[in-house]
Amino acid sequence: MKRFLSVLDIVFIKLQEYIVIMTGIAICLLIAASAVMRYIFKLDFYGSEEYIMYTAFWLYFIGIALAAREDSHINADMIGSFAKSERVKRVFAVIRQAIGLIISVITTMWSFEYIMRSVRLGPTTAVLKAPLVLMQVPILISFALMDVYIVYHLIKTIGALREYTGGAQV
Repeated sequence: MKRFLSVLDIVFIKLQEYIVIMTGIAICLLIAASAVMRYIFKLDFYGSEEYIMYTAFWLYFIGIALAAREDSHINADMIGSFAKSERVKRVFAVIRQAIGLIISVITTMWSFEYIMRSVRLGPTTAVLKAPLVLMQVPILISFALMDVYIVYHLIKTIGALREYTGGAQV
């Protein structure tokens, strides 16, 4: 089971990295094409902003999930800077991860409700008339992945705290 989860993790990482790289390249190309068409050929790239926006949502939100996996996302951990005791730092690390998980689960539920509302109402973009739900899906995917990654980091942080305290109940 552990090997399966390890392979699954690698597949998800590669897929996320592929999405981030391809969407980053696509955004650069779309912006460049839009500029060339507008300023050199004096033509309008009809709907370019919407293409860029759809692509940017995928880039941004999958990038957030990758940052959560690496535990390199932005956080405001002032305790780690001021606490002298390693035990206090580790306890607050567990608290930080637990609070992060609660917030992430809540936002995952909200994003699911948001997508369900979009499916019911069927809003579309102004120019291309593309369904907005396609732009909202990466929000749900990223928060769901963040939930998984934060659970992993929480378990790891609790393990580090237990190891530091000699296996005693915390």
